[in-house]
Amino acid sequence: MKAERDKNPQNSSQGRGYPGGYLTCLAGFFPGRWIISADECYIPSSPMVKQGLKLIAVGLSLVVMTTFVLYVNRSDPYGTLPGKQLRGEEVTESIDDWSFALQYRRVTVEARPSDPYSVNAGYFLMEKDLYISSAHSRWAQFLRQDPNIRIRLGEKLYPVQATQVEDPVHLEEVHKAYTGKYPNRTMEEAARRWFFRIESR
Repeated sequence: MKAERDKNPQNSSQGRGYPGGYLTCLAGFFPGRWIISADECYIPSSPMVKQGLKLIAVGLSLVVMTTFVLYVNRSDPYGTLPGKQLRGEEVTESIDDWSFALQYRRVTVEARPSDPYSVNAGYFLMEKDLYISSAHSRWAQFLRQDPNIRIRLGEKLYPVQATQVEDPVHLEEVHKAYTGKYPNRTMEEAARRWFFRIESR
């Protein structure tokens, strides 16, 4: 077998002439089918190749470890990944006019005080009142169980209470305000969401 490989330079450099060389062999896939045996994919056992594979393995291990550490020690949510206890300056005075929130693209919600769970959320205003909504998500379930939460706008944290809107007349007005801010959402979609009014506590 070795003699045959040595006679065929293509085999010795790219693994039986498969396009992609070592990368194809490492991935274990050749266009159209999986490579299932080592005999199908010859990789020279030179010190340079072995050293390269070791460096790749070390690099991947470092990436995995770094990602794990960042995930465990996170505070802020990142994209759709929830965070934990939020950081920021806490505002203790009561807020009656939330219109200043318009300068921010979204609010960050910290639910479940016993074990903080934070997410980025959209919002809208009705006159001076602040509302948030969710399509029956996990964090919205937490709000229904315990309405005492914190929200962050910019770098400031506000202890608030999230009261679910259930009155039909009020809910219809909320749906209109929601679809007014998000014109790509229909009234039917709004009807499938939960809405919460935010008030200082």
